[in-house]
Amino acid sequence: MGEIFRPDLLGILDVSSGILVYFTQSFMPEPISAVHAGILIFKGIGTMIRPVHFPFPLFVIGNMADVLSAAIIFTGTPPVFEAYKTYIAAGLFFKGMWGLFGLMKKF
Repeated sequence: MGEIFRPDLLGILDVSSGILVYFTQSFMPEPISAVHAGILIFKGIGTMIRPVHFPFPLFVIGNMADVLSAAIIFTGTPPVFEAYKTYIAAGLFFKGMWGLFGLMKKF
C-alpha cells in the first residue's frame, strides 16, 4: 500500500478543502458547489495515488478551484472552524495563486 497510496500535504489539503466546501452554506447554487467540491476531492485523491499522472489542464483547473474555494469559504458559513474561516480562505487563496504562478513558469 505504501507504493501506491502516498499521502502528501497538498493532496490532504485538497481533499479536506473539498469536504469543507461541500458542507459550507454559501452564495453558490448547491449543484455547482457539489461539482466544485468533487473536482477538489478527485484532484486531491489523484495526487496521492502514485502511478496516476494528471494532464496539465487539470492542475490549472485545480489551482483555480482553490481560489474559488477561498471565496466560497470566506463569504459562506462553514459547518466547522467558522472562527478560522478567514485564515483557511487566505491559505487556500495563496495555495491556488502559488500554484498558478508556478504553472506560468512552464511557458
